[in-house]
Amino acid sequence: SYLENISSGYFSINSKLDDVTDLRAGLRGELSYINGELLTTQESHSSLYFDLFPNIHFSFKLPKKHNVNLSYRSRISRPRFQNLNPFVDVSEQLLVMKGNPLLKPEYSHNFSLGYSWNYAVFLSVGYYYTINEYDYTRVVDPNTGITTRFPQNMGKSLGLNGNISIYLPLRKWWTMNAYLYSSYGKSVFDYQNKVQSTIVYYTGLYFSQNFSFLKNYSAEISGYYNLPSKTEWGTSKGSLSLNAGLKAKFFNKKLTASLSVNNILNNGKYTWNYVYPDGSTYEGLSIWNTTSVSLRLSYSFGKQFETKKKMKNGDMENGNGGGN
Repeated sequence: SYLENISSGYFSINSKLDDVTDLRAGLRGELSYINGELLTTQESHSSLYFDLFPNIHFSFKLPKKHNVNLSYRSRISRPRFQNLNPFVDVSEQLLVMKGNPLLKPEYSHNFSLGYSWNYAVFLSVGYYYTINEYDYTRVVDPNTGITTRFPQNMGKSLGLNGNISIYLPLRKWWTMNAYLYSSYGKSVFDYQNKVQSTIVYYTGLYFSQNFSFLKNYSAEISGYYNLPSKTEWGTSKGSLSLNAGLKAKFFNKKLTASLSVNNILNNGKYTWNYVYPDGSTYEGLSIWNTTSVSLRLSYSFGKQFETKKKMKNGDMENGNGGGN
């Protein structure tokens, strides 16, 4: 039986400091009450905490469509229900999993410097610092050989991250989108009463190519590639996925037919090899063969209206500070 009640309030301010500089800032307060009871044992746990999450964002409009922005924001990431539930799940003969009702939320601080040109090229570099990080720890019983896995607040992490986003109209009929993201940092954590420190990193690429032809027809090829990564425990191999689609419009663009194929290579795979500080290992391979073909037909009745909405990143009312 689980109850999560979060009450919050915020205030924000937007100001044009001069012809070049815009300021957006805000402060959000959250009061969190968590209560859970394992009915089979009447084990009950509750927590009550209050947090403040400030954020501030400066943007600078420069000549020739150049823009620079500088920002800071703080966030919270609360443990999910599955991580808190102390129910014991005997998944395998020698593997037991359970949640940890004493788990605390993670708190992160993020600083970023961004640049954009002509709403087509976006660059961003940042620094992050997170405390109360939680991950699954393992305890192996030497007598039975049974491994128990449960989440635990283990330490902190810090490092650098960045991303590059490009939107290029190469031709009138051909546009390209690419998004590259990467992170490199250090994780310091306490594992079985020993302080450990390790380097962590990951890099990924998403891309799409869009083609339009014969006025009412368009096609797209998209996919992603995750490079080999490293966590606190070990390494994971890279993965690649490709998708394709075709769209056609008829009857004065009222009827739209779309055909798409996902995971064309049928090679969904995730492989990991973890080595824990106590010498135990955890290796695995997850495979999903899910190539799928879908056909969608839609018809628009009556008049069509176009609406344009200007979005602002970091608005407090959009939950900048809340998490999960």
